[in-house]
Amino acid sequence: MSEPSIGTVIFFQGRALINGQQPATIGATVKHGDTLVTGDNSACEITVRNKNVMRLGANSALVFNLSEDDNRLLLIRGRLTAVCRKLMTKQAQFTVETPTAVAGIRGTSFFIGVESPDSSYFCVCNGSVRLNDTTVTSPHHAGVRFVRNAKGQITKDNHPGMLYHGDADLETLAAKIGEKINWKTPDR
Repeated sequence: MSEPSIGTVIFFQGRALINGQQPATIGATVKHGDTLVTGDNSACEITVRNKNVMRLGANSALVFNLSEDDNRLLLIRGRLTAVCRKLMTKQAQFTVETPTAVAGIRGTSFFIGVESPDSSYFCVCNGSVRLNDTTVTSPHHAGVRFVRNAKGQITKDNHPGMLYHGDADLETLAAKIGEKINWKTPDR
């Protein structure tokens, strides 16, 4: 049996709450079913299994559903940046769900921004991610946007450009787990 996927808060600024009431503190645990929420001008970083790090940006809400039997993160609103180097679940991959798309992830660096309840922006910063019905692989940033139209259909823009983040954001996170990103070769 593999160890449970428990997050540990390694950094926060401003207002960050676990389950709406417990203020995030360095060393606090984030476990299956917990909701992490950040306020204005706030952020929170957690590690999972020492070789994965995630940064939740300002005004964000994330439900942490990683366990032996579950492998989902639910990004309800806001922004999530991550560098993943070690399997976080026994399923070998995990998903990040937003209101408009689902990303299947393993061993990669990525950025996700919920722009509105009807629009999500994904960037495969370095690696390979399954986005809804397509696998996107890139050594250096490939963005995709999913938008729900008035009829409820999801449309995809494969060329929105690189938005909301940059190389330094990922490199800073990678350094926190003792890793470097090779921008010439996609992570596997």
